Order: sequence, then structure tokens, then C-alpha cells
Amino acid sequence: KKETQVHKGDILVMLSDGVLMGGGSWIAEELPLLKKEPAGAIAARLCEEAKRRWLDGHSDDLTVLVTKIK
Repeated sequence: KKETQVHKGDILVMLSDGVLMGGGSWIAEELPLLKKEPAGAIAARLCEEAKRRWLDGHSDDLTVLVTKIK
């Protein structure tokens, strides 16, 4: 368990393990590029990119929830 403060402008991303099948470091690189997009567009982009990065062709569920703190 961990508590943290969220602030205006923060983006909260929750995702299933299927999104990380091709590794996960790209997510932190992608978020600053998407910060002005609506939450739904960010979630869709992360799902698309995760699917593109699947290395072994194995499919898994992709679930991404994005909330923007206002």
C-alpha cells in the first residue's frame, strides 16, 4: 500500500498486465507527448502502442484507464 498526493494536471494511468507484454518503459516516454489529449484518446493510444509492441504474437487483454486531475 502506498499513498501519494495528486495535483492539478497529473495523469493517473491504471493498466492490465497485457499492456506490459512488450515492456513498459515506453509508457513514461509517451505520456508527456499526450498530456494535452483527452483521457480517452490517451487510453486508446496506449492500447494501440501496447498491441504494436507485442513481441511474441501472443494476445492478452489490454485494459487502460486514464484519469486527468483537474
